[in-house]
Amino acid sequence: MDDLDDDELVRRARDGDVHAYEKLIRRHPPIAHRTAVLLAGGDGDDAVKEAFVKAYSALDGAVQSIAFCTTARIRATTACRACVSAA
Repeated sequence: MDDLDDDELVRRARDGDVHAYEKLIRRHPPIAHRTAVLLAGGDGDDAVKEAFVKAYSALDGAVQSIAFCTTARIRATTACRACVSAA
């Protein structure tokens, strides 16, 4: 599964392949984590976890042309803004 690109992993995850989504999560946390740290400070772990949960929930409605890593960054940004607003 390491040789599959993100689009194929997203397609498989949409079809219920949990291993494909796990691969996406392992592939992209550094990007989402950097975004979270820059926006919210601290370690950003909670924002990243929330971002990946929301990204999974949005897989069915995701636009295929938007890369998964972009989606993860957008979700991390949104989660961080919510955390900062709540503080």
